[in-house]
Amino acid sequence: MVSPGLRVEFRVQPTTELDAIQSATKGDTVELDNAIYAGDEQWYQHLTVSSEMEMAALRDRLSNDAVSDLVSLSSVGFDDTTYYLLALVEQPDPFIVTTVTEAAAIPHRVRLANEQLTVTASVEDWAHLKEVADHLETHYRGFELLSTSQVETVGIPLGANQVKHAVRGKVTESQLDLLATAYQHGYFDVPQEVTSKELAETVGTSQSTLSERLRNAQYALLEVLFGSR
Repeated sequence: MVSPGLRVEFRVQPTTELDAIQSATKGDTVELDNAIYAGDEQWYQHLTVSSEMEMAALRDRLSNDAVSDLVSLSSVGFDDTTYYLLALVEQPDPFIVTTVTEAAAIPHRVRLANEQLTVTASVEDWAHLKEVADHLETHYRGFELLSTSQVETVGIPLGANQVKHAVRGKVTESQLDLLATAYQHGYFDVPQEVTSKELAETVGTSQSTLSERLRNAQYALLEVLFGSR
């Protein structure tokens, strides 16, 4: 079992069903949000797809070319180029989630973009990372370590973050980016690591505009969690 240690991001050349889904949707990115084994060498996969195609055409392409059964397809409210889909697919060989967990690592994010499969995962230490890399290289080509960082907690594994789909469509990407920037710079820490003036300079806006944008973003997020007042 993985104890807190290293958070790693790596990239491999994909040989998975995500390629077929990306090709069918003519998408820029395909992100695997969750995977549940359905038996009989089939998996239910929940994915986020970025595509310029309209929903009807997207549905046809997916149903005919890429998946065994398209269970659901919906667009993100404020973004008509981002879709959520739930599909039944034949068991990939190899399957990145299985491959990573076989090496006793915990996957957090799986994303296909620019013909590269990028994975974020947790491992125990550098020796464990080498074991994971060696295992992956038996299944995939072009393993490339992108980043590592020390962590104190394992974090949320792939498929456990149910907030993502509730938030997207209710909180805009720009609002999420602003909240993330404020959080990463320590604006919400007690005591604060940066002041509102310093944060405003970082994001290139006035202090009053920053305050208004942050209040709106926080309100939108709280409305998702607690409902409208």
